[in-house]
Amino acid sequence: MFKMLYKSYSDHASRLHIPAVLGQGSLSELHYLNLGDSTNRTRDIVEIPKVPRPYFIFETLEPSIETLFKSNRTKQFPVHTSIFITIGCIKALRLLHMKGFAHRNVQPAYFSLRLPRRGLLVRRESELCDLVAITELWTCRKYRAHLGRTRTGLSYVGNWKYGSIETLTGKEPRAVDDLISCIYILTEFVLGQVPWHTQTEKQAIINSKKELETSERLEDAHNNVLLINYRKLYEWLRSQSPFRTINYEAFYEEILKLPDVVNTSGAPEPSLFGFSNPLNITYEHGFVEKKAHKAAQRNKNKCDASKSSERKRKEKNAEPLSRQKDKDKCTSKENAGIDKKAVECSAMKGCTTALEKKGMTYPINHNKSRFSKIK
Repeated sequence: MFKMLYKSYSDHASRLHIPAVLGQGSLSELHYLNLGDSTNRTRDIVEIPKVPRPYFIFETLEPSIETLFKSNRTKQFPVHTSIFITIGCIKALRLLHMKGFAHRNVQPAYFSLRLPRRGLLVRRESELCDLVAITELWTCRKYRAHLGRTRTGLSYVGNWKYGSIETLTGKEPRAVDDLISCIYILTEFVLGQVPWHTQTEKQAIINSKKELETSERLEDAHNNVLLINYRKLYEWLRSQSPFRTINYEAFYEEILKLPDVVNTSGAPEPSLFGFSNPLNITYEHGFVEKKAHKAAQRNKNKCDASKSSERKRKEKNAEPLSRQKDKDKCTSKENAGIDKKAVECSAMKGCTTALEKKGMTYPINHNKSRFSKIK
């Protein structure tokens, strides 16, 4: 089934909703481990089937939507996140319905979130609907839409929790029933649990679903209105002809009319990304602030580097000036020393002339403390 879908849809956007088939083949021998032997010395049990057992290897996608939902600390998804994930599930089922197959067992465990290589936090929240992939198709069956009639009195295959009222009463599953199951999943994501989660009897579950489908609005435990026009979704789906292709784009528009969340605090609504944007509005999540901080840091480092280089350049240009100043200072000191020596010499010359007039001589040895008489 996966191989058929993968070959049928060659565009990249559609293949994101389907795991890639990596290999296939058949096994002529089956080897079983002999668990009765504690020493593991005996050979494995070998079985040779009459018909080779086929196998295939396909891409593993994690985490599943169910794992993501149960690991959420609030035990529920925000309204906008729930809307986008539900639309992603419907987009994956649409590929199956276009080939005439009904899934018959739609539940969160059979859908996974395809994590992009760049990481989830750098994506827009509205792109969640393009990252949901279907991972289990073992309950698929081709429904007889081309015959113009539906079968009744059939046994139900799937989970009572998400099955539609029609399939629980024995009618043949159709594409519309898969979409109704998606609306039940949306209800569980928004409320944290479906109203019939404690029921174990089939008829009690059917009655609870009938009561829910007549509700105009969906409210939480604190009477906060989360979804409006809730009843119109079921009316729109049941008004579709079972023998014609569903207008999925129109159904997406109906789902996008559901949210009625009034954020009085002014703060962004929490979601898988830490923040949630309003529907149909582009909002960059995740590391936008961090990227801006890094860019500012890089600009600051560039400014610091440019300032440092400018300072070094100024110091380099100022170095010859300082050297010239030092040279001028040294020259002035030398000139001052020369002038001082000249003054001393002139003073000494004047003293010698005066002494010679008196018949005294200036001693050559400066250590002598007396003068000698001129003979």
